[in-house]
Amino acid sequence: MARVVRLTPGYLRTFRRLQLERARPALAAIVKRLSSDDLPGHGDFEALIPPQLRAWVRRVPSFNLWLFYSFDAAEVRVLMVAASPPVPADE
Repeated sequence: MARVVRLTPGYLRTFRRLQLERARPALAAIVKRLSSDDLPGHGDFEALIPPQLRAWVRRVPSFNLWLFYSFDAAEVRVLMVAASPPVPADE
């Protein structure tokens, strides 16, 4: 069963701040896959969003971008996009 994907205000804010129009197709493809993939996916890792939130991170191929998300059985919440690599939570 596919999960519902929710783009949060934090994602929309960081998308606009980073001026990511050029990356929109790549980001949209990843967001679409998040709804049906087994999560976390191969290559995804946990990272911290200051001050205390843990999220999963997926790299956007061909761009220096990282997509932060959280999920449960019914929903994927796309939290933010970053232009610098996050530090994995276990480091």
